[in-house]
Amino acid sequence: MSEPGPPNIPDPVIFFDGVCPFCTGSARLLIRVDRRAIFKLAALQSEKGKSVLAAHGLDSQDYDSIVLIENGKLYQRSSAILRILFLLGWPWRAATIISIVPAFLLDIFYNCFARNRFRLFGRADTCYVPSLKERERFLESF
Repeated sequence: MSEPGPPNIPDPVIFFDGVCPFCTGSARLLIRVDRRAIFKLAALQSEKGKSVLAAHGLDSQDYDSIVLIENGKLYQRSSAILRILFLLGWPWRAATIISIVPAFLLDIFYNCFARNRFRLFGRADTCYVPSLKERERFLESF
């Protein structure tokens, strides 16, 4: 977790790798299951994504981690996923039972998956562009 990022970021917002098919697929799934529309999304490669990474002292060229900003706090990797599941409510909240596993062990698994995601799922040539219906959930204007 870290200090608040740049201004004009809604709360909570999720930043994901926009060229990773697994990551963009997960973002699209999140849009469908987030019926209360509590999350906004943006690609880490977007201008907002890069500025948030830089504001938190993170490498603005490193897209290997999902990032959640909620109430001015930055969550990464497994802690971001667990917090997202918690905020989605039931039945998704039930999956947070995995938090009984120490965070450093969850992050070892997360990092291994992140390093191999392109080998497993391929890589897009450009960032994901949301449909007209999905655009209202994204920070970047299209």
